[in-house]
Amino acid sequence: MNTTMSDINSVPFQIFGIIFSLTALAFFLLHSRILWVLCTQAAYRKQDCYRLLMQISITEMIMCPGYILIGLSRLIGFYPWPVAINALVSANRAEIFLSFVLAINRLKVMAGFRYSDRLHMILAAIGWLIGMVNFTLLVSPCCRLHILPNHYKISIDEAFPGTILMASIGSSYVLAMNGLILCIYVVLFGYMIKLRVTFVLNKPSLFSMWKQNSILIFAVIRFMCDSSYTCIYHFGAAFFPVSLLAEVVLMFSHQFDKLILMPVLLLAVSKSIRHGVFPFLESEQTTSQITPTGGYVH
Repeated sequence: MNTTMSDINSVPFQIFGIIFSLTALAFFLLHSRILWVLCTQAAYRKQDCYRLLMQISITEMIMCPGYILIGLSRLIGFYPWPVAINALVSANRAEIFLSFVLAINRLKVMAGFRYSDRLHMILAAIGWLIGMVNFTLLVSPCCRLHILPNHYKISIDEAFPGTILMASIGSSYVLAMNGLILCIYVVLFGYMIKLRVTFVLNKPSLFSMWKQNSILIFAVIRFMCDSSYTCIYHFGAAFFPVSLLAEVVLMFSHQFDKLILMPVLLLAVSKSIRHGVFPFLESEQTTSQITPTGGYVH
């Protein structure tokens, strides 16, 4: 990529760094608040889907220091801590496997598949193991990731042959996991269409369907965004111009996909989590329901 000094020292390049860091910090705090709500309420801890969401949230929080350091390093001009960069990439590997487990969980709950609940726990452990193995290899002498001084994108250091092999395996792994998740959701939606072929749309039933399927809606939208980013990352070079702006947009898209999308969707589809994270919303709603005579409007 051809990057001139005027590009590097320009105000937009520095502004990108500030926004990149502040966004990561803000959503780290939001993730922390959501995780606190999920962990402290027994109603969430008892359900596999929410336990998986807790773990996915943790992986995304692990990515945050890497994002913050990337932004600050582009602003101030220092090399970001390699451990944070390696953790960002490794947490991404664990996160996509946990998303696969969440898809399996939705298939079990909504299509009535029967198997031991321990399977989710075992698969989740495998996802974390994949992330830890990836991190161990990245900090070993045979592999190295780096960010070129005047860029945002994390790239492999070709001087370390192990990194090239890891990058190839990692790309295949991400594409394969997205393919598996897609297959699961195709099967699930086929089952739901068959089940509801005589379903009559009306307001009460639509509300009930939304409430029942909120986690599925969250998971599917998130998967669609994640798979879209994956396709752009792996195949977009043939269609998009090679420029610093394209690189910045790509990294902001990655940050949106990994840090911003999950909490925003979760707050949008779950009223109980939204009120748990922002208690004042529930207070305002309760106040608005009180009539002048002191009764409640139902």
